[in-house]
Amino acid sequence: MTEQEWQTSKAPDAMLLHLTAAASDRKLRLFACACCRRIWELLPEGASRRAVETSERFADGEIGADELQRSWLAARRLVAGDEARLGGWNRLTAAEMEARDAARSGAWSAAHSVVADTSHEERRAQCDLLRDIFHPFHVIKPLLAWLTPEVNELAQEMYRERTFERMPALADALTKAGCNDPAVLAHCRRPGPHVRGCWVIDLLTGRK
Repeated sequence: MTEQEWQTSKAPDAMLLHLTAAASDRKLRLFACACCRRIWELLPEGASRRAVETSERFADGEIGADELQRSWLAARRLVAGDEARLGGWNRLTAAEMEARDAARSGAWSAAHSVVADTSHEERRAQCDLLRDIFHPFHVIKPLLAWLTPEVNELAQEMYRERTFERMPALADALTKAGCNDPAVLAHCRRPGPHVRGCWVIDLLTGRK
């Protein structure tokens, strides 16, 4: 896949294939979770939402594999119960299956599972999420001068609080710090989506 094909792709499975070993487990898992958060309103409070939240915490090293497995099992039981109660596939069970799959033990299988059998609209949105999380064509290393207290505090807060609407403010702070990298600044100023795992935020906060 060329860089131009990456930028215009509408096939998330092909984009995932292009990443191969370059993608960290953390980023793959956060991509799966971001896909689920796109359909958050379809997920009832309970096991499905907890599965996504638990998977995010696992991705960031806050919990262990045992807790992730328990969350996956609870979500799997919910899906099985709803399939039996509602008579098979419907929008609710489809959404719950995505939440369950985001909590799989393997990050690659989690990422690939959430892009399977989704609508054309969702696949296009998933491609945008992949472009936010991964920047596979040019290695960019932040200069120490960029990492001012303002930039660091803003980037960490945005990640923690999910206030990604502040990306333009981050671009301004980076510009003030002397950053003139066109890819970094353009990504900050693009309309989004921006999610946990965003490659610019990860670049600035030292996350992989």
